[in-house]
Amino acid sequence: MAEEKFHNPLPKEVKRFGKDKKILNLGCGSDFFGDVRLDMVKTPATTIVTSIDKKLPLKDNEFDVVYTQFMFEHLVNPNSVLKEACRVLKKGGTIALITDNAGFWGFHSGWLTKTLGTIHYGGYRVGDDMHYALYTPEHIRNHLEKAGFKIKMIKYQSYNDLRERAWWKEIIGGLIDSFFKLIGLPQIAGYSIYAEGIKK
Repeated sequence: MAEEKFHNPLPKEVKRFGKDKKILNLGCGSDFFGDVRLDMVKTPATTIVTSIDKKLPLKDNEFDVVYTQFMFEHLVNPNSVLKEACRVLKKGGTIALITDNAGFWGFHSGWLTKTLGTIHYGGYRVGDDMHYALYTPEHIRNHLEKAGFKIKMIKYQSYNDLRERAWWKEIIGGLIDSFFKLIGLPQIAGYSIYAEGIKK
């Protein structure tokens, strides 16, 4: 499996999936993580170009892990895509999903949102590609369970966990995150949601 380049750094939870696992990177973008890397747009990382909203051109029970990072919010029919992910996973296989957190302070902070580059609450549009929704952990839980997964883990990830940012953005974002965590509001500090489900 090629691991030389990543559009976003891999979270430590995903790094633990060993080379003995067959991994599908769904909506890979420019990420070279995984044995099969599927997206709607051809990039140097993509091994299969196809519409993700339709039946995937993959066999049943083929993969140990399906990994998807910042794709879920782009989906018109997210539950149908999760059902396809469940179909191509082996029994007991894992889906690892990362998506934007609807409660994150950076999506609702006026001018600071643009300054810190966190305008992803619907302002993201590149041609036909756009964000259709933002989610809370409970929304993700509902979708995963409906698609046939047992929840293993759902947690928030901080502003600085997944993106490479300018040093001053890391400092400002880190201080704001720390403040909200200190006063007991991790749902506002969390830039994204990380969820894992196991195929029943």
